[in-house]
Amino acid sequence: SDLEESFDFPFQNNLTIAENLQKEAVGHGYISRSFVQLNNRIRRANDLKHRIFLWKCSSVEGRLNTIKSLSTFVKEAKRIQLFFPEMLEIFEFHRTAEEWIDRANIAIRSKISLEEINALIRQGVEMPVDLSEHIDKLKTRVRIAEDWLEELEKVVPFKTPKLEKLQLWQKLQISLHNGNRTRLYELSSEGNRVPVDVAAVKLLQLALDAKSWSLKAQKWIPKNIDSKKGKLCDLREHIEKLSNLRDKLPLPEIERRRWKPSGEKELTSIIFAADSWLEKVWLKS
Repeated sequence: SDLEESFDFPFQNNLTIAENLQKEAVGHGYISRSFVQLNNRIRRANDLKHRIFLWKCSSVEGRLNTIKSLSTFVKEAKRIQLFFPEMLEIFEFHRTAEEWIDRANIAIRSKISLEEINALIRQGVEMPVDLSEHIDKLKTRVRIAEDWLEELEKVVPFKTPKLEKLQLWQKLQISLHNGNRTRLYELSSEGNRVPVDVAAVKLLQLALDAKSWSLKAQKWIPKNIDSKKGKLCDLREHIEKLSNLRDKLPLPEIERRRWKPSGEKELTSIIFAADSWLEKVWLKS
């Protein structure tokens, strides 16, 4: 607001200035219309100052008011137009609270990371204003995400003080190799409905894509059961899909390069051998 922006320049305690003018006017020996108006503004400003004091006391005692009480102070301060330190504090806090509410509304309407939501909740709880309406909604989203993670942990044990993406990625591949595809596919589908951006959901989906990639690659590798020769263009396209999948992995680049799914080495060798043969044929022609 314009009044809040007015605090961007060096702050002046206009209430103190007005009270000094009030004392000076008393010595003039007459009462003017301006003097009456000034007295009224000073009275209203001091009344607001006292109510702000009571609001701060109730906050310290744990009796939190809603953002509406702050907004009421702000609106009244705009009408009075006499600045004082307590008012400045209210404006700064009101701005902070409104920014928090804006971020919370975004988190409620869209998907943000679990870490960001937990940070928002911590900030909201620490504010001396009742933000429970938003905090409860954020906590509900966190609970849904944590319930999903608990179900995943039953299939893929990964409990650590801090979930490491690389550790979970490796465990997911081991679990898929051990035949847990059906339940993990179910969890992947359920993960799409989690209203929070959970890194484990993305890792699970990528792990399932990688498993599907390997299963298809195995069909083109000689000596495997039911293997068959594939078109060179199809093999190239399949390797390209793996490259795209690898790029999506939310892991450090060195770990992405280090990851070699089953079938990649063999498929790459087949393509290399075919290219070498074609090059020889082309040179002889």
